[in-house]
Amino acid sequence: MPGGGVDYGEDIVAGLGRELHEEIGIQKITHAKLLSAHPYFSTAKQKWWLWLVYEVQAQLPKTFAGELATGAAFVDITSFKDSTNKAERRIYEALAPSVY
Repeated sequence: MPGGGVDYGEDIVAGLGRELHEEIGIQKITHAKLLSAHPYFSTAKQKWWLWLVYEVQAQLPKTFAGELATGAAFVDITSFKDSTNKAERRIYEALAPSVY
């Protein structure tokens, strides 16, 4: 899943659009809805992080791997249901109730 940070002074949805463009080549977001937010503290980095999960509708390009991507694929979120990866579990927990 695309991930990244918001640049200084950047609106969250604008940052989401920029990250989606950089990582999977999406040119235009037509809808963005915040589904969940998960704050957590990283003891390793001594920082607070905020994971945001958005539902996005966008115009997909002919190819969807952006300039910074090493690959891209569409994923059925049910494959994350029993994942041990925190990010995948959070995505599943945020999206599954709204999709299924």
